[in-house]
Amino acid sequence: MSINDEEILTAIKSELDGDLDRIDSSILKKLQHSRREALAQSANRRLFAPRIAPALAFVTSVVVFIVLLRVPGFSISPLDPDAVLSELEFVESEIELVDELEFFRWLDANGHAG
Repeated sequence: MSINDEEILTAIKSELDGDLDRIDSSILKKLQHSRREALAQSANRRLFAPRIAPALAFVTSVVVFIVLLRVPGFSISPLDPDAVLSELEFVESEIELVDELEFFRWLDANGHAG
């Protein structure tokens, strides 16, 4: 700021301070009351952030999950049920159940399921 600007600011401040000394006491009390209310409201607004933090964390995790599903290389490939059955090891009593299940899948694949 130049010297001229500083002189103007000083003149404005002194004029405003002089006006403040001449204010009626009832108006001054109203101004102080309004100032206290505004400060109390600003204090209440700060308490809002901790209440919304869990919701923001949930939304962020959902967005990350969706992005990972959409990005090539990170997507989850669909499971082939036949590949899953062939990789499992069964005890002898369960082999019959697996054979029946494979038979029912074969029937369904050939249009014979009813």
